[in-house]
Amino acid sequence: MKLTNELDFSLTFYRFKKMSSQKSIFWIVAKLSVVIPMLFVITFPFGDVEITPNTTYSDITLYPQDLIPEGESLKSLEQVHTLYFTKDRELFTGTQTEYFKKSDMPKSSITFKNGIRIQLKNYDIDGNVKERIDDIIDFDQRLIKSTSIYQNEYLQRETIHLPPVHSGNHVFQEWYPFGQLQSYYEHYENNDSTIMIRYDIRGNVSWHEIYGRNGIEKIK
Repeated sequence: MKLTNELDFSLTFYRFKKMSSQKSIFWIVAKLSVVIPMLFVITFPFGDVEITPNTTYSDITLYPQDLIPEGESLKSLEQVHTLYFTKDRELFTGTQTEYFKKSDMPKSSITFKNGIRIQLKNYDIDGNVKERIDDIIDFDQRLIKSTSIYQNEYLQRETIHLPPVHSGNHVFQEWYPFGQLQSYYEHYENNDSTIMIRYDIRGNVSWHEIYGRNGIEKIK
């Protein structure tokens, strides 16, 4: 069984790439082809949590139902892609936990509300929470915010989808383990542009570029 974070952070970078490359010239794509894989390596561990049937067991069996096909736009990241049901076909509210068979210690847990995943926890070998991802869903089953937190309770990554009445922009932020902002990315819906900024450990801007319809503007 695979427990999947509904908002895969590495997928967010892929969306930024698609939104920039679809409306820009070839050299933008070439530039992004260098940047995005590097970011993907950074964020990949927080995508899918693989559960190996031979070494773990679950306290509850759930049945997923996909709602919409995977898209390639940033808008698709706002959608709840999967609902989870009980064996009686009721939307599940509660927590599903995966345990190691050998030690009976928890490996990961997912909390659901009305069939929608709202929190994911991964544990270390001693049963302590090593990372936590919280999702905020609105009444229209739209993901508006997803936050990943380090074991020390510092923010690790955060993705925000602003509603159309508040610009409709998509924001991604990433922090160093000690709390310093590391990366800031925002896609602006009104002019179809993306700003990307990275900071060093002292808080100084180390890289700043804007991707738009007319090419790349390198600030630093």
